[in-house]
Parts: sequence; structure tokens; C-alpha cells
Amino acid sequence: MRWVYLGNDHSWPRAASRGALSEIERIDIVDRLAQSADRLRRPYLEWIGQLGIENDSAEWWSSELAAKSVNGGLFERICFLDVALHELQDSTLFVCSSKALAQEIAFAADLRGFKVELKLRRGLANRGLRDWVSLIASLRPRASLRRPTAAPAADTLLVTWVDGRSFDSSGNYRDPYLGPLASMLRDQGRRVDLLAMAIPGYPVQRVVEQLHGCGERAFLPEAFVTTGDRWHCSKRALAFKPTIADDAAVCQVPAALLARELIGQTRSSLASALAYEPLVARMASAGVQPDLIVFLWEGHAWETSMVAAIRTYLPKATVVGYDNLNFSRMALSMYPGINELGVRPLPDAIVTNGATLAQRLTAEGFPAERIRVGCALRHAGMYAQPASPVQREPLFVLGAGSIDADQTIEMLEVAHAAFGDNLLVKLHPVSDAARIKDTLGPRLKYSDQPIAHLLNNARALIYSYSVVPYEALFAGVPPIHFRSPSRLDLDQLDPTPDLRWVGSTADQLKSALTEAELSASDPEWQSRARAAVLAALTPPSPGCTGAFLGG
Repeated sequence: MRWVYLGNDHSWPRAASRGALSEIERIDIVDRLAQSADRLRRPYLEWIGQLGIENDSAEWWSSELAAKSVNGGLFERICFLDVALHELQDSTLFVCSSKALAQEIAFAADLRGFKVELKLRRGLANRGLRDWVSLIASLRPRASLRRPTAAPAADTLLVTWVDGRSFDSSGNYRDPYLGPLASMLRDQGRRVDLLAMAIPGYPVQRVVEQLHGCGERAFLPEAFVTTGDRWHCSKRALAFKPTIADDAAVCQVPAALLARELIGQTRSSLASALAYEPLVARMASAGVQPDLIVFLWEGHAWETSMVAAIRTYLPKATVVGYDNLNFSRMALSMYPGINELGVRPLPDAIVTNGATLAQRLTAEGFPAERIRVGCALRHAGMYAQPASPVQREPLFVLGAGSIDADQTIEMLEVAHAAFGDNLLVKLHPVSDAARIKDTLGPRLKYSDQPIAHLLNNARALIYSYSVVPYEALFAGVPPIHFRSPSRLDLDQLDPTPDLRWVGSTADQLKSALTEAELSASDPEWQSRARAAVLAALTPPSPGCTGAFLGG
């Protein structure tokens, strides 16, 4: 007997391996999943692109299906199904977090003559509706928020996210996402306002108080979008039923049932994305009519919905997306299918943090005329540090958590098994630190010191889905990428794989550390590491604003 886990609840297989399934062999799918992803990636992009042509509508472009989100999305499930089709054999247990995935595996097994037992948990298929109802209830605007009554004078609107990191100890505003862009544009004579969106989980009322206290001129979506708007968007989301052929497949991997399941499970995010249409419409009617709009760009559904709304209600505005530091080829939302380029609402321009992503986008068929090489506004502090420490005393292996708590827990558990007390953890500032620490217990050591300071004494950096490895390369610290045993791999060092090491088990991480420390001491490696950072993250300069202004 053996078992395979195909899902994104990473606490489940960890618990099962220690409990009910501890005596059964778990099949390692790391390599097989990577092979499936590489083989299916381009056909999947083109299939979704064709669906975009056939279902061209506001609802389609606001959907997670159109956005091609990876983690927990359709592509991941199709890759899981492809893995399962290769692993089908007698006495195998497939544990899935998708009902449709389990049904497709059972159907394929039955066709091959296997005796199949299918067990489904109650309520799984309707989870999306429950989430949608709770979302609508939680997004009702507070009475204390008001829309502007006079037309603002700003010619530039920066769309950004706000949380506790957005304010220093004195209460002054600082943008952890767009960096100093607002002040740089103001130095160019631009009049800048913010559309400030609270990070999920951060209280909107707190954002109102903090922005008011620092005097930053900002608008909040909750001040414009009414309860009626949201209910209307929710009705549109519930009615959404795109045309998908029953026999739809990606390289002979059945896709229709999986796609329809995802539509049902993500109606809440569809309703939320659709709400950007009334948001833009009401802002425009209230006099917020900038000629330049800049937002963080990763190709998510809400971004595409917002761009489409701007085209309708602010047709004179130039829309610029600023690359949100995502270098992985598997970040599929950033790569439109070639066949959908004429219909998908894209920004007028994408400003990258450096040449690396610009080259990758061009190679993938993104319109070259819409790509501008900018600079890494959020990394000015990194370049203010010395090129390498004057005296290094490597004392520990540094584990850098991602924003995803489950992903971080999975990585740190394996890293601790490899390095024990020699592991020091730096958590992502917006991750669920309490949950991570509670799950892993008191055995791990954590630090709140800045990552640049910690890298001075790090033997190596362990990372999963994070841009911190670029800071490690800059500091001369070898990065080791943790490959999840059960999820699609999104490695931010995809463009330069020869500069990092890889491991998914404790033994592999130990071997990687030995190799990494030996190779990273070579001046030639140090030189290539520095060159890779400069290409990916161009040092900020006053001229960076030219990329946003079209110069």
C-alpha cells in the first residue's frame, strides 16, 4: 500500500505521516510534479487564452480562471491530475483537496480496470458559497468613511496596500510596496494621491486613523463602493457560467470538471474583483480623474478588472503596472496567452525592477512595446549596505519565511530536521507568526532583526517563495531553495538557477549546504551573484521616474 497527497493543505500530510498513514509509504512527487508543470505550462496558457476569446466579458476577466493563479488554482490541479495518471497502480491511496480531482482520478482508474473506492467529505463542493456570503458581510463599508465632495487636483493616483509596515514609529507614512515613488513623482512636479487598500486582516478603521494622523492624501475603496454595489457584484458572480467544452483537456489531461469546480469555489474572489468596476466608476464621478495611474502588477484578477474599468470610466488615463517582484516562470498570471493579447485588459506599460524580468516577459511573448525597464525602488536600503561584510562570522543557517504560513511551516520543519539549533528563522512581516510558532513549538529560534543584518552572519539562506535570496546573493550568502514535496515550485531565482542550490528533504538540504559553502567562497561565484542582482534589481536613482512617465 502507498499514498499520494494532491492538495495545498500542507498541515494534513504532515499530520497523516505521523498518524493514520505512518506505516504506509508516501510517494515523492516533487520531480514528477515539476515535469508535469514544465510540459503543461505553455499549452495551458494557450488554452486559457482561447477561453478568454470565447468568454470575453467583465466577469471572465475578473475570474481566477482567467487570471491563471497557481497556488490552489486550476493549473496546479491539472498538474496534480497528470501526476496521478502516471502514478495509477494497484493499492494506491490518493488524498485530494479537490472533489473534482478525486472524481477524475477515480474515473481514470475505473477505465484502467482498477477497483475504486471514492470517499468525499461533506460540504467540500459548497465551500466557496459560504466564503462568498461571509465576504459580503465583512466588506460592508463603515459609516465613518466618506467620499470626497470636491474634485481633487491630483494628476497621479498610486494604488497601493497598507498595513502596519506603512507607518514608522513616529506615524509617518512609508510605502513598503512602491517605495519612494510618491515623493519622487512629487519632486517631478506631479500631484499625487493614493488609493490605499488595507491588506486582508488589517483593520480598515486603523488605516483611516493612521492616514489621517500622518496627513497623507489618500482614498479608501470602502468610501466609494456601497453595499448595494457589492450585492450586485455578488449576483453577477453567482450567475457566471463560462462556456467550457465537456471534453476540454490540456495535453490530454481532462480539464473541464476541474475548471467548473474552481469557478464555483472562487465566486467570492470574483465578486470582490468585479467590485473594482463600481469603485472606478464612483471615483471618476466624484472627480478623481488622474491622467496617470500606477499599481503593483502581478496579473491578478482584481488588477485586470480594475484596468478594464479604467478603460471605460477614465479613458484618458495611462495605466502603468509596477512589477511586484515575481521572477518565477510558474507565476502564470503574469503571462497572457499569445492568442488573448488582443482582448485581455492589460496595462499600457509594465515597469520592471530591472532587465531580468523585462527579458523574460519579452521571451514569453508579452508585447515588447509595453515593457519598460525601471529600478528596484524597494531595495534602496540594500544598496546602501556595503557590497559584502568587512568581517564575516558565519554562525547559523538563516530560514526566511514566506507570506504563506503553511508554506513556511513546511519549510522550517524540514530545515530544522536538517540543521537543528543551527537554524535561525526570520519570518515574513505579514505572515501569521503566532500560528507558525504555535505549530512548530519552542524548538525553533526566531529573530526580528533586519534581514540585511542577519545575512552578515549567515552560512546560507533557506527560502521557498520569496525575493530574499536576491538580498542573500548581494551579501555573498549562498541561497538554498526549499522545494515543497506537494506543491508547484515557484522559485524566484528561476532566471539564474546556477547560483542557488535545491533540496526538499533534510538530507538534501544538508548536502546542499556543504556544496553551497564550498562554491560560494569562490570569487567567480561572488561576481556572478552580484551581476545577477544588478540585472534583476536595478539600483534606484532619480531617473527611475522616467519609466513611469514614459520617458
